[in-house]
Amino acid sequence: MRAGRQRGPARLVLAVPAASPEALASLRAGADEVVCLASPGDFRSTGGVYDDFQQLTDHDVIAALASAQMPAGA
Repeated sequence: MRAGRQRGPARLVLAVPAASPEALASLRAGADEVVCLASPGDFRSTGGVYDDFQQLTDHDVIAALASAQMPAGA
């Protein structure tokens, strides 16, 4: 979030799919708004809130990054 703040946005919104209530409290301190889809009180892991949370291989990640296009000016 610090890198985002350094770019001087008028407003910084952070979106996360899942987080513990404690993590959300920490994230809210650094953003103007935090959007989170799942924050169960008994949060133990991100994978625990998904029906299917398969691990990716290094090859999967490298291929995804290679195929992504960076926005102009990034």
